[in-house]
Amino acid sequence: LMSETIGNEAARYNIAIIAGHTGVYPGACLPYAGAATCLGIGKKEKMKMPEHTSPGDAVIATGTCALEAAFIVSNLYREKIEEIVGRSSVQKILKSGRKLTALDAALCASKLDDVVCMHDVGERGIIQALHELSNATGMGIDVQWDMEDEQNIAWEICNALCSNPMNCSSTGVLLIVAKRNKEERVMSQMKRNGMECMIIGHMRRGKGVYINKRRSSPPEKDGMLEIIKRLGRV
Repeated sequence: LMSETIGNEAARYNIAIIAGHTGVYPGACLPYAGAATCLGIGKKEKMKMPEHTSPGDAVIATGTCALEAAFIVSNLYREKIEEIVGRSSVQKILKSGRKLTALDAALCASKLDDVVCMHDVGERGIIQALHELSNATGMGIDVQWDMEDEQNIAWEICNALCSNPMNCSSTGVLLIVAKRNKEERVMSQMKRNGMECMIIGHMRRGKGVYINKRRSSPPEKDGMLEIIKRLGRV
């Protein structure tokens, strides 16, 4: 079943699997754990490169912050999470596995001339990814993030159990840098293709990431580990 599913996903994105290795490892409790290296071929002039970033370019985020962390802890500690958000909310989270990829958003954004570069979010969440984007571009980022606007279930779960959901694993979120004054056009095109997105900040001269005018530091650890440690001893 797993091989069939992987094959179906590869066919969906026109990917050829040319080599692989399978094995059984002591202590592995998940049905499948793995990693892959993916190589792509394209035209150099079409590449979205961080050095093309300019001051005033907008930073757009697609997807749902902390969804990956919420999905994982809901699988590991379902009953405890149900006590926080209710059974129906947990069921919704557990059905969101299809959203744990930024590939569809990246493929869509790659075709837009007004997109400068992109960066996918992973471990240690959006804050870590913003610092990586700042380092790659050699520029600072001013982030305007109204946490009161975050009303989704994933945020509710992580906000109740860790110090900052923005530090939680967020695979499925993509950061897009759009040309200055072209961000609304990029967002319109992304939404037309079914992608949730919002403007979270702008590039500026200098260094560092500032969130709501306060300088931030790269997270020392993933907020999801904080949740697992907390629930594991409850």
